[in-house]
Amino acid sequence: MLFRSYFFFDEDGGETLASFINDGAVNLYHNNSKKFETVGTGVTVYGDAYIGSDNSSGVILTSPNGTKYRLIVANDGTLSTTSV
Repeated sequence: MLFRSYFFFDEDGGETLASFINDGAVNLYHNNSKKFETVGTGVTVYGDAYIGSDNSSGVILTSPNGTKYRLIVANDGTLSTTSV
């Protein structure tokens, strides 16, 4: 069985759009700058990550001991957590 890595470029080949590395990372680019990368322990985001929407109920975070919490940002910017 043949396994390959795949690379996607813009129409003239001058800008990287994405790369999918065999048995490795997935990388996504914006304006030829890496913004998202999968790593062995999860993902790395380069720059800001906007998560949620007007009707979002928060972001679920997991602590090192496995406990899950919902992080909620109120309209005034205050933070609160609740157990999930």
